[in-house]
Amino acid sequence: MNRCLLAVTSSDGLDIDLHFGGAREFRIVELDVDNGGWRIIATRVRGASASGSAGETAGSCPGPGGPGLDGVGNLLAGCAYLVTRKIGVRPYAFLRKRGIASIEASGSVAAAMEKIALYLRRGISKKPHFLGPGRGAEPSRGFPGKTVQNG
Repeated sequence: MNRCLLAVTSSDGLDIDLHFGGAREFRIVELDVDNGGWRIIATRVRGASASGSAGETAGSCPGPGGPGLDGVGNLLAGCAYLVTRKIGVRPYAFLRKRGIASIEASGSVAAAMEKIALYLRRGISKKPHFLGPGRGAEPSRGFPGKTVQNG
């Protein structure tokens, strides 16, 4: 089976309804690329740490190297993708350097997972960085269209 982990900014696990900077938690989704099946396997919360310290909070993204983005980068460790309603240029670039592709999407998590699995199955890109902040697709990466829009 071909599986990957994605972090999704969703307040309820059903819809992609949060901007990256405003997300207090990330739903971690395991996606089976072969059949499109998916499930939420965890919720990772900003500011939660083994030491119990508060850490960064939603909206604290002071830039690369700052505690906000470093904390979120560590929080999303192991995820190949971030699926979010919107993301800014600095966090997009920061996550990309960490090997996490950001996808701007809206609508249901289920519809987004179906579309992402379809594109990955078709081999359009093994690790696409196809959607940047407010830019839609980067055609040089092989992803057609703009953002993933779901009904």
